[in-house]
Amino acid sequence: LPRAVRMLLAHAESMVDDLIELAHEWRADAIVYETTTLAGPIAAAAAGVPAIRHLYGPDLLLQSRAVLANALAPLAEQRGVGEFDPFGVVTVDPVPDDLQLTTSRARLPMRYTPFNGPGHAPALPERSDRSRVCVTWGHTIATVDPGRFFLPSVLDALDTMNVEVVAAVSAEQVRLLGPVRSRARVVVDAPLQHVLTGCDAVVAHGGAATSLTALTRGLPLVLLPQLPDHIAHAERVAASGAGELLPICEAEPQRVRELVTGLLGGSPYRTAALRIRRAMLNTPSPAAVLDVLTNRIAELSPR
Repeated sequence: LPRAVRMLLAHAESMVDDLIELAHEWRADAIVYETTTLAGPIAAAAAGVPAIRHLYGPDLLLQSRAVLANALAPLAEQRGVGEFDPFGVVTVDPVPDDLQLTTSRARLPMRYTPFNGPGHAPALPERSDRSRVCVTWGHTIATVDPGRFFLPSVLDALDTMNVEVVAAVSAEQVRLLGPVRSRARVVVDAPLQHVLTGCDAVVAHGGAATSLTALTRGLPLVLLPQLPDHIAHAERVAASGAGELLPICEAEPQRVRELVTGLLGGSPYRTAALRIRRAMLNTPSPAAVLDVLTNRIAELSPR
């Protein structure tokens, strides 16, 4: 099996028994699971309730349904589950059409609502007449390999530009920053949706939450992805016209500056990002989707 499928299988095996037990004890009417937590549909089938799949980014597993079903079949059979669908009965999808992969499967669009942890807006200086660029690298990449934490290099590249730079980092990443250019303002553990207020563009690693949070603000992005899913996310952003994908091997300082400059002002990237923002705001809210799901669960539940 591909390495990614083996990881998903191990993840499912590690939690499926407890999840089945919980579903029975709690008399669950449905199980909502995010797309890589494949213990969810097995436990739902074992409990005889609907499985509701919830995406957090572009549906990168879309072409893997048969592979996943075959890989998970022995695990399911050991729990008394015969045929089941790893994609559930419906997919809740917070990703706007411009970024999502095309599918004929049942899809319930939902407005993406950023939540990047508790906290308040950081104390940033009042806006000047210069553009403000946020640089952030998520939480995952530095944990996978500190050598892939490219944020300090981006700060160095932007230091010669006539822009304000805000670096949004976690407490664990502070030690990886090294000497920070004095013109960059560093904020630690601040929720990204608050940091982006007043910004004009984002430079990041290609994480789904970072990209979608930026687009809820109508901000274009330069993305420097390194992990496979980040590359796929960045490709979707670039295809939408709301940003640029810059391979790390091509991320020379001058090239970083050129791409960031291209995002600023009334650029086509900004226009595309604002178009996506409007589409996101016109998508049903989570509360509205919950009402639809409640009705759907009542129709499908055997109880």
